[in-house]
Amino acid sequence: MDRKGTMVELQCGRTPNGNKEILRTLTVGLDKVSSFIRREYFASYIKEGGSKIKFLMGKKGSGKTHLLALMSADAEEEGFLSICLDAQSILLSDMTNLYLALYRSIDFEDLSSRIAQSIMRSLGYDYNMEEGKSAMDWLSDRGEQSVMARQELRSEVRRSITSNKELDHNFAQILSLKVSEKLGILTLDEELDSLSDDWLNAEKSVKVAKLRSFGLAGYKINKTNARRMLKSLGEAVHIAGYTGLFVSLDNLQNIVSTSSLEEVKYTKMKRDDAYEVIRQLIDDIDVFRYFFLILSFDRILVDHEKWGMKSYQALWLRVQNEIVSGRVNLYNDLLDLDKINPEILVPQSVMEMSHRLTELFRSENFSAHEVTREEAEAILKESKFGSVSIPLLTNKYTLQVKEA
Repeated sequence: MDRKGTMVELQCGRTPNGNKEILRTLTVGLDKVSSFIRREYFASYIKEGGSKIKFLMGKKGSGKTHLLALMSADAEEEGFLSICLDAQSILLSDMTNLYLALYRSIDFEDLSSRIAQSIMRSLGYDYNMEEGKSAMDWLSDRGEQSVMARQELRSEVRRSITSNKELDHNFAQILSLKVSEKLGILTLDEELDSLSDDWLNAEKSVKVAKLRSFGLAGYKINKTNARRMLKSLGEAVHIAGYTGLFVSLDNLQNIVSTSSLEEVKYTKMKRDDAYEVIRQLIDDIDVFRYFFLILSFDRILVDHEKWGMKSYQALWLRVQNEIVSGRVNLYNDLLDLDKINPEILVPQSVMEMSHRLTELFRSENFSAHEVTREEAEAILKESKFGSVSIPLLTNKYTLQVKEA
């Protein structure tokens, strides 16, 4: 997105998409939260093999999407593969859909290439896949190709992938085949390659008998094993040399939306199924490795009396204590920006936020007004009693949006 497009996004109260420089320039206060997540999770707990699911809640414009973008940027800088998903385009009533959204956001061929390169380096070879040659061809050019080298590569594929108990059986078999082809120690049959891709894409047309004929186990990806597939993706990302996998899922409040404009719509049954998917993720996250998942939503997902989280007791029992707690604790699984912002945003920080916005807009010949201390105090007071958050109010005052 160009800078003019970024200005338009900011005028609408939205986080600039993909512009890390502007993202960090405009960050006031929320960096305290993102730096905590980076230090306590990305740089230590997740890096050492842990996993975590967190929830991010707040009023419209409270900075949820902005914070997710900050976390994503921090995760990438810590060596994570970062995937940002939007619940507005995913029907969450089936875990398979979440797996597919994540799988299709990852370049599986690139992942296989990275694993092949990682295997070569683990064996002491300074091999670069970007040269366009398989590992065996690369070794041949250097006069190092031998039966011993081929055996070493096969042994390492078996150790890191095929025998890896953290991976789903079929997932491991398919990944080992693709990596072995990248290494040049086998040629993948075209029919098997196509079948493997169909299986990974959870195609209903996949025949169990055909899977067995190629030595794969006779099952397809469905809602009962999709969690294992999510875990396998996280494990594969780590094998490929990434520190871990960071996944954010924004706009979860779509579950209770009644707008006819929404891409994905929920009946009561599908809504309950979506809550069950979230419940399962909470219960199973501890068996994942190198995986950080954060789900973000507006307060309506909790506050809606009829369709909110409270309507599904199995989920509500797991999150209610965190929601009703009055004390801000960043170790909590739920981060409530409506409670965090008043602690990290005082009049001076609101003025600093406005100052940065003003400088950015004026540099692009846009009109902007730097808020005074009195206006900053008014913003903080208004946010306590209204439905608009501190960051969005600051944006509106600075850009002189009439609604403010």
